[in-house]
Amino acid sequence: MKTAISKVWILLIVSMFISAATMAQEVKLSKKEQKKLAKEQKKAEKEAENQREYELTLALAESQRFVFQATNISGEAVTPRLNFLIVEGNKMVFQLAIGSEIGGWNGIGGITVKGYVDSYKVTPPKSNKKPIRINLNGTPEKYNRSTPFILNLYGDQYADLVIGGISLRGSILKPEEAKLFVGSWF
Repeated sequence: MKTAISKVWILLIVSMFISAATMAQEVKLSKKEQKKLAKEQKKAEKEAENQREYELTLALAESQRFVFQATNISGEAVTPRLNFLIVEGNKMVFQLAIGSEIGGWNGIGGITVKGYVDSYKVTPPKSNKKPIRINLNGTPEKYNRSTPFILNLYGDQYADLVIGGISLRGSILKPEEAKLFVGSWF
């Protein structure tokens, strides 16, 4: 009889441990904890997306094949399809069309310069929270004067371009994604 009572006590103790373990698994989070967990998940997803964007932007910069389309030049809104920098290997085209739609050296109110990339250097930052920097020098086809371009690329395709004291803001994309109108060049 003692063994039967001992077995019952052992079964009771084991069943208590099993039910306690089951209850521990079914613990519900409070609203505050649920919000905190959701916030942490959203933050992790955003960080993963930022990292993915950074890696895509870095790959685009290192490929030396991209288009920068300006949406803003020195604080003034401009048409992206008319204001751009194309880099494809050792060739480049730089165009500004900020004047009237008629005239200018390129026929669309600005200037279009076709040339060659003399030097090209990509400097990735130590953190993906800072921009990727591209320093390049371009020489027009008909002139022997190199011009420096500084392009800062941010992970969300946002970019800044500085050339000869002119500051441009816009986006960077693959050449096949860009919709451009190239004027006459010299």
